[in-house]
Amino acid sequence: MRKLIFLTLLFFTNYVNGQSADQFYKDALNFQKNEDYISAIETIKKAIEIDSINAEYFDLKAFFHLQLKEFQEAYDSHSKAISITPDKSYLYNNRGNFLMSIQEFDAAIDDFNKAIELEKKDSLKYAYISHRGTTKMLKRDLEGAYKDLIFAFEFDSSNVTTLTNLSSVCGRMGKSEEAIKYLIEADKISPNDFAIQGNIGFQYQKLGQFQKSIEYFDKVVKLKPNDALGYSNRSYSKLKQGDIKGSLEDINQSLNIYSENPYAYRNRALIFIEQKKFNEACEDLSLAIKKKFTELYGDEVETLIKKYCANK
Repeated sequence: MRKLIFLTLLFFTNYVNGQSADQFYKDALNFQKNEDYISAIETIKKAIEIDSINAEYFDLKAFFHLQLKEFQEAYDSHSKAISITPDKSYLYNNRGNFLMSIQEFDAAIDDFNKAIELEKKDSLKYAYISHRGTTKMLKRDLEGAYKDLIFAFEFDSSNVTTLTNLSSVCGRMGKSEEAIKYLIEADKISPNDFAIQGNIGFQYQKLGQFQKSIEYFDKVVKLKPNDALGYSNRSYSKLKQGDIKGSLEDINQSLNIYSENPYAYRNRALIFIEQKKFNEACEDLSLAIKKKFTELYGDEVETLIKKYCANK
């Protein structure tokens, strides 16, 4: 299951001096609401023409460029904002979030370090520590991520973002029971979040508690009936429970919703193998490979192909 990872982006607004520049700024925000980022960029540029030393304008412009996947322009705008007011922690945090989103993890950590160093307010400092921990997790520095996220959790044990990211780290470290503990706390705070329900189900699945995992995947598809991963993961748990018919129904529903998930083809191949339908299984295993299962999840599918499809 692809773990969803949750990140809080902190953007701060300051009073904008100059009525005309302020109006352009507000107009740009209105374009943002409509997801018209091209117009938003053109409008915030007009604010910058009037007030070229307002870091907030450049910071917002960077966000607009990111939405359009104009990464160099986004980076340049973030950096310009920092050059104008290099003592503002949130600017480093925002650039760090941007760098994390494009997988420049080391540079992102450097920015979060600077944000943490500059920030005096504890609530923001610990938020930045949580962001740094998330970046370390994505970089696969699990020990470092765990340390940062535990630190943030001890400051604020009710932050859903920290709880869910901490659970993800625990899951990757093989600490499924601890991961479930944090997810259940997150579920108490945000009880209708299908992603939290799905991650609880996935951790129970890893523990071999398949009936328990099905209960949570049931909640996922009830909350979000078109969630392909919910059906795919419930399918696997049903298979492990011996419910072949229900498992096949779920995996076909998952693929009807989203046909690009290589893990779903692996799951359906396992069902076909259980039914001794090896031709169908090998077709699905081949599709899983084409859709980059190995790059994403490892060599399990290749092992299955060698075992069941060598003569196909």
